[in-house]
Parts: sequence; C-alpha cells; structure tokens
Amino acid sequence: MNQRKRYAAPTPPFQPWHPNQFRRCSRSLACFNLIVARQSILQGIEEELEERCLELTTQGKALEASRLRQRTENDVLLLRMVDTCRGIENYSRHLSR
Repeated sequence: MNQRKRYAAPTPPFQPWHPNQFRRCSRSLACFNLIVARQSILQGIEEELEERCLELTTQGKALEASRLRQRTENDVLLLRMVDTCRGIENYSRHLSR
C-alpha cells in the first residue's frame, strides 16, 4: 500500500522583534517588558537624533545633519529588523538602560 505523507504548512521564520510577536506571546509578562524596553530604546535614539540634527542645522551644517539623519535612520531600521547594526557600540548608552 502506497500512503502519501501529509505535510504541514511550513511555519514562518522566527522574527525576534516582529510587530506580531506581542500577539504570539501576549500572556508572557517578560515578552511584554522586552518589547516595551526595545521601543523605549529606539525612541531614545530617535529623540537624540532630532536634537543633534537641530543643533547641526542651527550651526549651518545642513549636510552633516542630513548625513547623520540618513545613517541613524538606517541603523534604527536595522535594529528594528534584525536587532543589530554596524557600529552598534555607538548606541551603547541607550542599550545599557
């Protein structure tokens, strides 16, 4: 007798900071704390970016402000997606909270 094996649909790869991650582990207080901590870290980085860009712009250094904004926004995007980026040590003050 030739029986076919039934295959389950493949599960999506685990994404540590995916927006739906909270729904997957909503019963876990530890998971909630990690997500809140991550959001506050990224928010702190973005707030400092705004302050520094404003400072550079008022000094007449628009090119430096633009470059800083571009690099930092790229780093924040990578931190959201894969939890790391090149030069992550530049954000150690925010990550050590």
